[in-house]
Amino acid sequence: MTVKEIIMTITGAAIFSFLVIILWGKLVNWFGAIGGFIAAMLIPGTMWIINHGVNNHLIKQSGTVWIDMAWAVGIGVFISSKIQGGKVTKAKNTLMAVILSGIIGGYILTIK
Repeated sequence: MTVKEIIMTITGAAIFSFLVIILWGKLVNWFGAIGGFIAAMLIPGTMWIINHGVNNHLIKQSGTVWIDMAWAVGIGVFISSKIQGGKVTKAKNTLMAVILSGIIGGYILTIK
């Protein structure tokens, strides 16, 4: 990857994380559960198009490793929570579930 592609990938990941952190909770507060569904449709869908679906997309991938936007938003929300004083020990069960799910999902994707 070139330096430009690395910066574009980080930018696409940061924008996605930022939108989730800023907008998702507000939509839920404004519209309740329906706001969560609206956020789930609008934010990841729009960011997928910007990051992957257009000719000049932001996220660049090289090689055979497949990492998608879930890692980007997971890391972004984790860092944001940590900066705001969140405790990693309180999230250990969730982190273990995420890691295990990622391993299982990666295994399922490799089955032919």
